[in-house]
Amino acid sequence: MKTFDAIESRRSIRKFKPIPLPVENLQELVRLGRLYASAKNCQPIRFAIVTKEKDRNFLFENLNWAMRLHPYPIAKTERPMAYLLLLGKNEEDGFFEFDAGSCAATVMLAAESMGIANCCLKITKKEEIQAHFSFEELAPYYAIALGYAGVGSKAVDAEDDLSYYLDENGNFCVPKHSADQVLVYDDMMK
Repeated sequence: MKTFDAIESRRSIRKFKPIPLPVENLQELVRLGRLYASAKNCQPIRFAIVTKEKDRNFLFENLNWAMRLHPYPIAKTERPMAYLLLLGKNEEDGFFEFDAGSCAATVMLAAESMGIANCCLKITKKEEIQAHFSFEELAPYYAIALGYAGVGSKAVDAEDDLSYYLDENGNFCVPKHSADQVLVYDDMMK
């Protein structure tokens, strides 16, 4: 898949098929994820791959899913088959959030190019998750849910409301601004 195609097709998926992911693909996501654009090349992000069912269930129960559609029922058989956690120390030189976003985007596009659906979730219950996995000095900041898509998702033209919604088939529709709406300055046309 070309980069442009991955960018255009990648949407956050919240329901997955109960098919395990190849270990090699998860390891490849870490290998590619470490190549993200890092502020001052500090590279503060560390990774944790989570595939065991009890740990996946723990994470699922401690993350916030589809908040704009709350409640959004996700059956146990529709939960992610793996998670890639992004860990770090937020104090690291004041650029951690930039690095976390850059890393998450890199991983999500790499996963999309492999045919692996994904959804990035901010971890709000850091202490609980840190204790569960015994992460000593590293805090978990983001979880990227991974699996094969069990539901569709597509970008649609944005109107006034940017809330994502479900179509008549239960697939996600995600409003996106047009390029004309987001471009606020263009000196090429002057």
